[in-house]
Amino acid sequence: MSISLQDYRTLVDELKPGETMRVDHNGCGAGEDTRRRLYLTRVMADPTKVIGYCHNCAEGGIISDGTYQPYRDKRHNQPFTTEIQKTVVQALHPPPHMLPRLSTWPHYAQAWAMRNKLTPPMLASYGIEYDPTSDRVYLPRYRAVDTRAKTAIVKDLRGYQLRLCEGKGPKYITVVGQDDKGYTIISATPQLSDDLVIVEDYVSGIHIAEAFKNTQPLDILVNYGVKINALAVAEAAKYVNVVIWLDNDSHHVISQAKHYARTIELYSGREVALVDADRSDPKHYDGDKIYSIMEDAWTT
Repeated sequence: MSISLQDYRTLVDELKPGETMRVDHNGCGAGEDTRRRLYLTRVMADPTKVIGYCHNCAEGGIISDGTYQPYRDKRHNQPFTTEIQKTVVQALHPPPHMLPRLSTWPHYAQAWAMRNKLTPPMLASYGIEYDPTSDRVYLPRYRAVDTRAKTAIVKDLRGYQLRLCEGKGPKYITVVGQDDKGYTIISATPQLSDDLVIVEDYVSGIHIAEAFKNTQPLDILVNYGVKINALAVAEAAKYVNVVIWLDNDSHHVISQAKHYARTIELYSGREVALVDADRSDPKHYDGDKIYSIMEDAWTT
């Protein structure tokens, strides 16, 4: 039996070529789906088609957009790619004339913030703004972020990423200084915590920090992707309990999480836990659910 994807038409319209999203499969034949096991992917070779496959009931479906127009914004002329464009600079300066208030952002940038559950206070606290020059959301890369205060205290800007929200071009444009180590530590305590969770993007790190803000001490290492960073491995090896929670949106990412865990284990001599591969990235869950998922990972 095939899956009708008409009910997901609104979500399908947001997909770019080669992009995949996970949603709950309503009416799943294998029982209620609460783990977003239905994968929707716009075919790179034929962007007019979106395919769906449910990892719960093993059924699939396809929907065609006919004359698909991937982007309405004509200001950009680069082909879309999921690659990260990275530049290393000697003198690091954030883009000028950025817009800090969400209400002043373009509608598609506001929509990105809402999809990622980022409220105006969170944007202000963690230094996220909109850059009208590049028409992208500005995501800073700090050496460290201290979340003990009402407003997070950020230390030493080491770089930034510009996130595409609409149009053509690389998903991220990354600019880093020469002293960038490739990761950020978000911490709720001035001392070294015994517990660390490794995530692959700044927004995921923010959501975990907010979930644990008024509970037990926890540090978050933002890895900025799934590639193993030797400096981050050495940092992670200082902790007693380490959990890796990547986006789990492809077999490659799931495999990379296991590889990362084994590398840290070899370095530290301690076991590293993995969040269940059925789980999506932290920004898709509320604080209570994040806390519960982390507890499950530690006790499994």
